Order: sequence, then structure tokens, then C-alpha cells
Amino acid sequence: MYKQSTFWTLLDFQLILLLFIVLCARYARDANNEARASAGRDADVFFDILIAKMRETTTTPLSREEEKSLFESLVLVTENFLHDDEKERLAEFVDRHVQLADAGCLRDDGEEEDKEEEETKDDDDDDDFADDAFVSGTYFWSKDAPPRCAAEEYCETLARYVTERTCFLDEDEDESTPSTSFAGCEYWIQDVAHDEAPKTYHTDCVLERDARTDGETTLAKRYPLCSTVYYGKTSKGGATVVFDKEEYEDMRKCVVCRPKENRLLTFRGDMWHGVCRDDRDEGEYQRVTFLVNFWKERPKCAKELPKELCRRSERWSERRSKECDEKETHRKEISLLTPDDAAWHKMKSEEREKHFKAWEAQNPNAFLKSSASVVLIEYSS
Repeated sequence: MYKQSTFWTLLDFQLILLLFIVLCARYARDANNEARASAGRDADVFFDILIAKMRETTTTPLSREEEKSLFESLVLVTENFLHDDEKERLAEFVDRHVQLADAGCLRDDGEEEDKEEEETKDDDDDDDFADDAFVSGTYFWSKDAPPRCAAEEYCETLARYVTERTCFLDEDEDESTPSTSFAGCEYWIQDVAHDEAPKTYHTDCVLERDARTDGETTLAKRYPLCSTVYYGKTSKGGATVVFDKEEYEDMRKCVVCRPKENRLLTFRGDMWHGVCRDDRDEGEYQRVTFLVNFWKERPKCAKELPKELCRRSERWSERRSKECDEKETHRKEISLLTPDDAAWHKMKSEEREKHFKAWEAQNPNAFLKSSASVVLIEYSS
């Protein structure tokens, strides 16, 4: 009896132990599955949070200081800037100016070349301060004065557009409002034939006499706040190129912008720029551009508009207003800060030194194979 009882006791113990092991294994399996599921849910939540943070990071607007420091934010291309009737009015002014200048009816105050940097032989020589050294052949529209012609009505329209983009006019203390710190617009026309040399690289600036406290007179160099190129009815000729630096050895980025009808190019006023050679066979043509610089103070070199050119367009004046500008839908901005925009092409290159000769010859077409009309070139070394 004792042996039988011991046998059943052992058997019961073994069955109970086996059942315990099975239950433990099942519990462990269920717990493992739950842990995996929980881990999976935690991983999903983590990646959801990570992706949200990444999206938040990429979509958060840059601060004003960060944006101002980016080369891409200092160059803007705008398509279809003017309405057709406005474009025609401005073209009529340009044609009339060219005709009067060719006929000798306007004073020949120099070409655009006088605006680029000049070196004086001796700052102490009074001859260096001759009035001829500061003649530019440009005119000036004060922002507080009524426009006197289609060109100045264009300046008024352009001013309303540019002042909304504070990266270009950033002198205001109050960053929440558009800048109004500029005095007005200096404007002029550049008319270059297909067989003439393109405009060399330069920075727009004026050299003016500046009286020092010790009674001596020196040359002071000043730059505009903002520079613009309007191509009007021009769609032929060499591209405009804007560099981030004035030396090839230091250059990291540049923008090549080809002429296109009704296109506006805007960039910060102290940036090195020029016109590239056009090696395409497009026959005979004139590359005519209308250029406007915004100044904090009126440059002394700017002349008064000849009375022969004072013809105001009532149609333009009646229709143009700030409210009209705010409703403009025909314009399209090509921002270099917008990735994957089909309107422009980004070219990365490690061959900056190999491109030096092409840049010196003002002929980036030697290596630039892109057919895009706006190209951002970024050198990595």
C-alpha cells in the first residue's frame, strides 16, 4: 500500500510538473508575442515621431538671419512680371530713348561701364575727383515723386514688388513690415548688339567724394541695396551670371540666368555679376535690358530725366495700385530655395579650377550642357 501510494504520488507530481512546464512555455510564448507586438508598436510610434520631426524640421521656415546668409535666397527670378500692355509701354520708352540717343538728342553721359568699380591713380590728386569720373548715364526716380514716364511707372511697380521681399531691402528696424528705407530707383538701359562684347564682370557701385574730419577728401564706394535686370521683349543673347564671391578661387556658387521675354532677375546690390558670351548662331539681334538699382541715398551720378522722355502713361497709372499688385496672379517666382522645381536646374561640380578659363572668357557654355534657362552651379571644392 505504501509503495502504491508512493507511485501515484510520483506520477501525480510528474504530471503536475509537466503541466507546469507546458503552461510556462505557453505563457512565455504568449509573453514573447506580446513583447514583439509591443516592441513593434513602440517602433512604429518612434518612427512616426521621427518622421514628424523630420518633416517639421524641413518645413520650418528659415529665420531671417539664416535666410539672408544663403546665396540662394539673395537671387530671385520672376516670370511674366508685367502685363502685356505695361510691357509694351515700357518697350516704347526704351525704343524712344535709343532713337533719341542715336540721333544725338540726348546728352551722352556714358555707358553702363562707368558703374563698375574703378581704381584711382592717387586719392590725393584733385583730378581724380573730376565730375566726369562720376557720370553714369543713369536717371533717378524718387519714391515720393509721381512717375514722369513709363520707365518710372515701371520703377514704382517694381518698388512695390521688391519691398515685400525683405531679403533685398533689409535696412528697416521693424522686420515685421516691408522695407521703405530706400530713397528711390536709379534706372538705365543697356543695348548691346550680337557682335559686341558682353558686359564684363563687375559690381554696381558709385565712387563719390567723401570729406573726412581732417579736411581731406577721399573716394567713398557705395553699393545699391538691390539690383534688378528686366529683359522686356528680349529673349536672345548671353545669360546674366551672378556670383557669390568676387574671386574665382573663393567662388562656391553662381546663378546663370538666360534672357527670356518679360523675365525679371533680382539680386542683392553688392554681388559680382556680368553677361556671358552667346556662342549660338541666332542671327543679328540687339540684347536690350532695362536695369534698376535701389539706393538708400540718391547717387550723385544719376542725372535728371530729359524732358523729351517725360511721357506718362495714364492707362498704366490708373490701373496700377498696391491693391492691384496684391491680386497679381500672372507672375511666377522661381526660387532657388525650392527643391525639385522644374523651372531651374542645379549643377554640382568638383571641377571649379578646370572651369576658370571658361569663366574668364565669360563662356560657361563650354562646360554648361543644361538647356534650362536658370541654372544654379555649386562647387564642392
